[in-house]
Amino acid sequence: MKRITNAIMLCLMFLGCNEDDEQAITPTPEHTPASEVEIGITASTDALGYTVLEGCFIGSWNKSTIVSADGNVLIVGGGRNGFSGEKMILVKTTPSGEILYDKEIFESYYGRALGLCEDSGQNIYAVGYVYNDEDLQNRVLAVAKLDLNGNILWENLFGPVDEDITGYNVSVLTNDELVVSGNRAGDLVLLKINTSGEEILFDIKEHPSYGSPNGMIVLADGRTLITSSSGYEMQLSWYDENFELLSKKSYGPASTYGRSTIQLRDNNLLSVGKLTYTAEGSNTIDSQLVLLIKLDPDGEVIWNKTVGGTAKYEDGQSVKENEDGSFVLNGYTQNDHMLIYVDAEGDEINAKYYTDDNTFRGENIVKIANGRNVLTGGYRGGTFFLNVDNYGL
Repeated sequence: MKRITNAIMLCLMFLGCNEDDEQAITPTPEHTPASEVEIGITASTDALGYTVLEGCFIGSWNKSTIVSADGNVLIVGGGRNGFSGEKMILVKTTPSGEILYDKEIFESYYGRALGLCEDSGQNIYAVGYVYNDEDLQNRVLAVAKLDLNGNILWENLFGPVDEDITGYNVSVLTNDELVVSGNRAGDLVLLKINTSGEEILFDIKEHPSYGSPNGMIVLADGRTLITSSSGYEMQLSWYDENFELLSKKSYGPASTYGRSTIQLRDNNLLSVGKLTYTAEGSNTIDSQLVLLIKLDPDGEVIWNKTVGGTAKYEDGQSVKENEDGSFVLNGYTQNDHMLIYVDAEGDEINAKYYTDDNTFRGENIVKIANGRNVLTGGYRGGTFFLNVDNYGL
């Protein structure tokens, strides 16, 4: 029964989404104005022990969950009350999933938050999109700043309001500047703002090979690194503080998709994604493995590994480094989600495949103070939240 249900869900996802925007779920609002829809997020535990944040539909791959400086967990997404349209939402929880608070952002608009970051003062920045029209056809890049208690400090919209722009990532660039990345119909959107919400620089890279910025980080040397996929290859692009392209590199073989990249303690990089194999003589997908590529800060490959393979279709979304130099990653399979534990050379130590009829995607993994991990991802009716060790227990 589960395979049938998931097959239907996969078909719906493929019909409504593209490879670089699988989180683009169109809400179905009532006629009630957005300002009058109140979102209430609740936490429950299902029969298999999952903590479920009901009514909170998680943001996007690898960037919608972070650990706050106070040791708690921050999650963004789309809040929904019944059949109302989604609204940008921030939820703060303990490491065990107990809700400390939830906050609606841009209350007058329908929309969704996809990513977030925190600055040195524990101020929170959420990025995503809101709809600029009643028909929910026109997305506008939206950024909000909140304090550590969830009080809104400012909310701003950026870029042309009639060009359908989605905000994906936000990161701290310097003590008083932030960098934001997004997408406009396949073009890369880059935005620099100050911590007061004022625009410093807005740029759209009009080129068919950019794709959506699945991942973005600011490197230790100040360069901004974008992880994307183009022409069925994983692509990394380095930009300076003025958004001038410094270098761009693609990594194959064909049918390689990049999801996110982290910078390691030794300053090298680790990218995660998937490698797709097609059946001989056809375009039919035969299998997918999780792809891990370790690179130096300029993108030269140190090693390239595939892991997983227990399930037929596996896609790595988010990866984190352990204190001993090993790694853990979260992702999803055709039927569920998984946690894979690998050593410092990318060789698999253990893989845990979860089975719950209500979960359908693993998206984020974050490390908490005791060396355990918090996994978050898609759950029918909300977001799942798991606190597990490196073996998934």
